This record gives sequence, structure tokens and C-alpha cells, in this order.
Amino acid sequence: MSAFDLDEAALVKKPKPIGWFAAGLIGVAALGFVGAYYLPLQAAHTTLLEKHEELAKKSNELDQALKDKNKALTSSTQRKDELERFVKGGTEAENKLKSQLQIEQATAERQLTAYIKAKLAHVEVADTELVLGFSERAVFSPHAEKMIPQSQTQICKAIQSIGQNKDFTLRVETRTLATEKDAWALSAARAAAAAELLTARCKVDAGQVVAESNLISGDEAGDALVIHVSAKESPLLKASQAPAAAL
Repeated sequence: MSAFDLDEAALVKKPKPIGWFAAGLIGVAALGFVGAYYLPLQAAHTTLLEKHEELAKKSNELDQALKDKNKALTSSTQRKDELERFVKGGTEAENKLKSQLQIEQATAERQLTAYIKAKLAHVEVADTELVLGFSERAVFSPHAEKMIPQSQTQICKAIQSIGQNKDFTLRVETRTLATEKDAWALSAARAAAAAELLTARCKVDAGQVVAESNLISGDEAGDALVIHVSAKESPLLKASQAPAAAL
């Protein structure tokens, strides 16, 4: 071997085992890092994404539930408002009618003052109608359907303005003692006579007048003729008239 060959061999160094050992340690450390940190971190990130999606879904569900609640609340408020307007309208109409009837009551009382003082008649507002009641002695001949002329004149004066108001209905009711001879016939004849008085002499439109006859016992003796004045369209609240959204 030449001196040159010896020098070349000296230049080429043999690998030392410690280098591979170090590389192995680095590899093991890297795998340890991956196992100890990266994989758990990736799993945690995946779990976090799943939780985020779940929370987003829950948030959307809550938003939708809130929208539904608000919609239901709005609808309920609208129904409440409609019902309040309906009730208010009915109350106002009822108060207006009562006011009108009270004015007519004052007029009727003024025209029938003598009869009222003699307790032969009475005038009052009951519920949503004006009632004019007359005893038999005040308006009818005994046991007959003929009406007393003076009472006819006062009745026409008492209902004059009422008869001119087409919004009113006048229900004529006769009450005859059941002990009268041919009581039903007499009661019907008296009702017809009173209705004719209103339409023929008092000039009330026939479409506004309704006649009704009844029998009463001796214990119920009182008014023989009652004139009920009421509005053609009652202002009293009815469920059938309520707005559909309010039911």
C-alpha cells in the first residue's frame, strides 16, 4: 500500500454509532410528540367542531322557537285588540241607545204625567228597552177591546218622536185576565186595537209594530197594555257577531 492510499483511507471516516442513536432518539421524541400532543389536539379540535355545530343547531332551533313565540304573541295581541274594539263598539252602541231611550222616557213621562200620578201608568227604561205600561182602567173599556179615546191621544203624544225614528221597534203586548169570558179572543182583539192605534192614528210605520197577546192570573193583575220600545238591531254583544280572529 502506498503512502497515498494510506492518506485516502485516513480521510474517509467510519460512521459512529452515536449518530444513529441520536437520530433514533429524535424519531422517538417526534413520535412521542405526535402521540402526546398532536393527536389529542386533533381529537380535541374535532370535538370542538362537533360541539360548535351542535351549538349552532341549538341556536337555530332557539331562534326559530323565538320567532314562533313572537308570531303567536303578535297574533294573540291582534285577536285581543279586535275583541277589545268589538266590546268597545258594543258598549258605545248600548250607551247611545240607553241615552236615546232616557230622552224618550222623559218625553213620555211629561205627556203621561196625570196617568203616572194616578198610578194608572208607568214609564221606565229596563235593560235596552223603554217600557210604557198602562192599567186596564186607563186604556180599555171594561171587558171589551175598545180603547178609551183620551188615553189614545196621550199615547200618541208620548210616542210621537219614537214613531218617527225608524231604528225603533214597538212591541204591543196585552195582558188579559184568564177569568175573562173568551179571554184569548179578548186579549187578541185588544192587541189588534192597540197596534191599529199606533199605525193608524199615531202614524207609526206598520213595519215597526209587533202585536202580542197574553193571559195572566188574578195574582198577576197589573198592566193591561204594555208598549215595549227597543232598537231594531240590538247592541247587546253576541258571540256570533264577534270577529272570527277573536274567538
